[in-house]
Amino acid sequence: MKKRTKLIGTISAFAMSMAMLAGGVLAASQVNLNVSSTVSFEAQGVYLKVQGQVKRGTESGTSNLNESERPEGDVGSYSYLDYSYTEEADGTPSGSSSFKDMPEWTIGTVVFTESQNKIEYVMTFTNYSEKDIEVTITPTIEESLLNITASSTGASSIALTPNQTQSYTFTLTLNDFSKSTSGAVSFNISAVKTKIILAEVRNKPDYININLNDVPVSENIFVKENDVLKISSSDENYGIKITLYNSSGSQINSWVEYSRYKTLNLTVPELQEGYYFSFGWVPSRN
Repeated sequence: MKKRTKLIGTISAFAMSMAMLAGGVLAASQVNLNVSSTVSFEAQGVYLKVQGQVKRGTESGTSNLNESERPEGDVGSYSYLDYSYTEEADGTPSGSSSFKDMPEWTIGTVVFTESQNKIEYVMTFTNYSEKDIEVTITPTIEESLLNITASSTGASSIALTPNQTQSYTFTLTLNDFSKSTSGAVSFNISAVKTKIILAEVRNKPDYININLNDVPVSENIFVKENDVLKISSSDENYGIKITLYNSSGSQINSWVEYSRYKTLNLTVPELQEGYYFSFGWVPSRN
């Protein structure tokens, strides 16, 4: 499936606020928490279904936010469902040329309460492509957003085989109800077709020719430090991207080649146990 599309959805800016009373018999004060957030999606030639849900609760558990809990006059939705393709009634793609852009998801305002200091953003991805894809979610948190603990700050990657579904959850926990804070949290989400090469630490370097169009999705190719990889592809619509991850799935480095010759030469850098490479395609600049 070589046709590409870009889906760009933007979860428009939203604010999460809370108020509480504090002080003695004769005095009371109001504390506000304001967090704005955006989420953008980008995919190249993949069939991706995305569901989203905002939840609220405590360490013991969270539940879906209802629209009845939305502040008066606020506009948005606490849930989301859409596709990067024209779908059938059951949510599956209607055809190989039915790609489409996904609309934005406007969440609006989310309110912390004194008894519920945890907000969760849950996104569920289903891969209806005929090949494996990799979904990468990268959160960005403004330095001004104090008094908040985030569940993760680095990029997270989800590998999806055809027809597989997996979820990603990002949590914000308010640490102290007596302190105000404001700032922004944004997410960049990308999805690409992938093939995996496992990294192996050995001694003697080799020269390895890899044609992405010929490598089966299920095949593992072992490489080691100082190996020279010559990666090629006959796909005229895409350049080549290779990303190095550590054993925890965090990105270490990436290399891209947009050339019409569709060849990327890479000397394998220093590796540690559990490192691996992920191959994907990026839209051609032509």
